[in-house]
Amino acid sequence: ILTNVFYILTDTYYPNLQNLYKTSLDEKDFLLYETKQLLGRQSQRFNKAITDEILLNKTKQKVSPSEGSDIIYTIPNWLSNHGLTAKKLRLTDLLKSFTVRLRPTYIPALRHHVVSEVLKQTLPIAYVNKKKSTKSPEIHLFNPLAINFE
Repeated sequence: ILTNVFYILTDTYYPNLQNLYKTSLDEKDFLLYETKQLLGRQSQRFNKAITDEILLNKTKQKVSPSEGSDIIYTIPNWLSNHGLTAKKLRLTDLLKSFTVRLRPTYIPALRHHVVSEVLKQTLPIAYVNKKKSTKSPEIHLFNPLAINFE
C-alpha cells in the first residue's frame, strides 16, 4: 500500500491534479481536463448524429406519400378517374393478379409445345402472347366469374 501512495505522490500528474482541485473548490462541479475534453468530443459527435438523423427523417418525409391519401379505390372508381389510356394499361394488366400463367413444355419427339388441359377447363378465358425470342407462347388464363367487379 505504501508503494502505491509513494507512486501517487511522486507522479508528475498528481501535483497538477491537486492544483486543479484547489482552484476548483469554489465551483460546484469538478472535472478533470481530459474528462472535459472527452465529454466535449462526445457531445459534438452526439449533436452531429442527431442532426444527421433529423435531416434523414425530413428527406424521408418529403419522399413518402401524404398521409391524407387513405382513400380506398375500387376498380370502377379508379377506371373512371384515370382510365386505361392514361397509364397505357390494358385489361390484362388490371386482371394480372387474378391470372394463372402457363408455360408450355416443348416435347422434342412431338416437335410441339404441350399445355396442361386441366387448367384450360377450369379457367375458360386465355390470353396468348407469342414471344419472338423464345418461340413458345406465353399463356395467361383467368376466370372472370371469380372476380367481383363491384
